[in-house]
Amino acid sequence: MFMHRRPGLKAREAMAEAAMKLGEGVESAEEHPQVKEAEKVLSEALSRRVRLMASGNSAILAAVKIAGREILIPDQGGWKSFKTIPEMLGKKVVGLETKRGIIEPEKLEDAIHKFQPSAFLFTSSAGYMAEQPVEEIVRICREEGVLTIEDISGAFGDSFSGRADIVVCSTGAPKILNLTSGGFIGGKELDGAMEIIRASRISPVVASGLLEEIKFAHHVLDSLYRGAVVIKEDIPEALFQESRGIAVGILCSDPKKVAYRARAYGMITDIGRSLITTCPRYERFNDRGIVVELKKVDAVSLSDEDFKAMADMVGRALSPEIV
Repeated sequence: MFMHRRPGLKAREAMAEAAMKLGEGVESAEEHPQVKEAEKVLSEALSRRVRLMASGNSAILAAVKIAGREILIPDQGGWKSFKTIPEMLGKKVVGLETKRGIIEPEKLEDAIHKFQPSAFLFTSSAGYMAEQPVEEIVRICREEGVLTIEDISGAFGDSFSGRADIVVCSTGAPKILNLTSGGFIGGKELDGAMEIIRASRISPVVASGLLEEIKFAHHVLDSLYRGAVVIKEDIPEALFQESRGIAVGILCSDPKKVAYRARAYGMITDIGRSLITTCPRYERFNDRGIVVELKKVDAVSLSDEDFKAMADMVGRALSPEIV
């Protein structure tokens, strides 16, 4: 059993203090000093105008609103709202064939020429498991006149991410910026989305916690990367051995059986949440397998020996199901 990841102590203290002050002074979330300060910090970090929102999904909704009529998305390794939100807005969604979520530049170019999409919506990290060639993706799309929308929730703070025309991010649990709710959108041209942005503003309480979570994002991300490396070293069958990620994918013949065994061996958090996701699943990969969800644990407090213990539990659960 492992400690479930919660908002950091300083974030919780900041949110508690902000909650006690609700109703005092400024009433508008848009004008609240903590909201404005968090937007300023994020805008400077991402070199673009950032607006805080109620959730990551609301940020995706705002981005897709201004993204034209046809949206290209990866065929796996994305987020479930990549499909549902454009369709809700009456937009056409087309899929890009990937390598278990990894976007291959040549196939991206072919898909753009074939489908002529107005925008490409993708994640910085494929299924949280492996970094995307973000710089190359953005270059190709800009040359072809395709708007890029990048979900940076699984890689916030890493220099390879956050390069698209528009970035969106969730700060709901469990994420790098780990709060109870919230999200943000960033871009230079957001005027067409302002109606949605204003209608879906973040709570000043959450914004207060976000200011603290931002300070520790690099430390959290590095700890998750370290844990994934340790687990992959002990499980050579794990996917994406050479890539950075905050989750570890492994192919197996009976994912549900493996997940059940892993839970019995202790692959759960102290609040009873399983650390195993079963596949096929659009948000991870389309083959039969499992994903070790490191983002659910307090990785900063764990040692390499703790991660090795995880690998041992998963290894025992997998045998003889590895394919």
